Amino acid sequence: MEAAAAHEARARGALDAERASAATSVDTRAARRILEGALDRFSELLRSAAKIKSPDTLVVHPDGLWFRAPGAASVTSLSKRKSLQRLLRAFVERRSASSHEPLTVAGLLACGWPGEKVLGEAGQERVYTAIATLRRMGLKTVIVRRDDGYLLDPDVEVIATPVEPGA
Repeated sequence: MEAAAAHEARARGALDAERASAATSVDTRAARRILEGALDRFSELLRSAAKIKSPDTLVVHPDGLWFRAPGAASVTSLSKRKSLQRLLRAFVERRSASSHEPLTVAGLLACGWPGEKVLGEAGQERVYTAIATLRRMGLKTVIVRRDDGYLLDPDVEVIATPVEPGA
């Protein structure tokens, strides 16, 4: 990652040197804008990669297929746990929307078991059991209970990526 950052710095230096040149054609200016955009995207990828490596970050597949809990060395698969995948995805989507509003038990039931008709207490028990299972699997400190529902701890960095950490 340090080598990538060094390459980025050299590319930005070359752009700055070119910008100082008074004689630039329309084609050169267009190429510079394209390269600056690419370098900005590359910089964002480098920042994301650094966050993924951080042991304090919750790293999650965008579809909830797996996660690496803060402090964990390896990923936990949810590939055979579809309802847990859907719940984790709902938590991550809520966080991605920059919302610190909790998901209600009814909302979690609808996300985890879409289209199923479940009577009141049975539905609540499903959600409570699923939350307890996710917590036992490593998300104990990450899933927070509020009066009106559950959410991912706002103080925990969350990265959604299809690439497993360490892959």
